[in-house]
Amino acid sequence: MVIKTEGFYDFFGGMDWADKYLGSSRFAYKLIGILACIIGFLVITDLWSAFLGATLGQLLPGAKK
Repeated sequence: MVIKTEGFYDFFGGMDWADKYLGSSRFAYKLIGILACIIGFLVITDLWSAFLGATLGQLLPGAKK
């Protein structure tokens, strides 16, 4: 999704909010692809719960087990 951004743009089209706030829909597709890679890495290495505990656990201290 990051390398073949033009194909995603041709298939799904532009995003008005991305053009307004990010400057380009292609940039938004790249950000979504990078975010998907990071989340996938966290899930595969079983670090997802540790990541959520370290980030959102600080915001919601009552949610810990």
